[in-house]
Amino acid sequence: MAQFRLFLVEDRESDISLLKAAVEKCAPEVPVLTFSTGAKLLDALKSDPNPPGLILLDINSPGASGIEVLRQLRETPAYRLYPTAILSTSNSPADIRQCLEQSCCGYFVKPVEVKVFFEMMDALLRYWRFAWSSSHNGR
Repeated sequence: MAQFRLFLVEDRESDISLLKAAVEKCAPEVPVLTFSTGAKLLDALKSDPNPPGLILLDINSPGASGIEVLRQLRETPAYRLYPTAILSTSNSPADIRQCLEQSCCGYFVKPVEVKVFFEMMDALLRYWRFAWSSSHNGR
């Protein structure tokens, strides 16, 4: 049976470390695969037959923005239904609207407080792991 995996596009090591610490605390069995750019994520998806349980994109990624990567995912039939959410410091209504227009599964603004970030990640992973296990039950 396939395993729930979290794919993260993030270029800042401090944000990667924080997210991995949050996942380790609330869901230690969930592997986190990190990609410094959206292009690296797309390359990895081409060679990986198992879809991720959730993709988290940062809006302000080097190269193509998170919004552009989201658009590419939605335009590619093989990846169109992959759960993809935004995790960003931007709370711009224009950014949020653009992501929702691309069928983003959620838009999460990175909280400043570490405790709140951990709580957010716990809720996010509980939801998506449940959704994933429900859809993969019996496969």
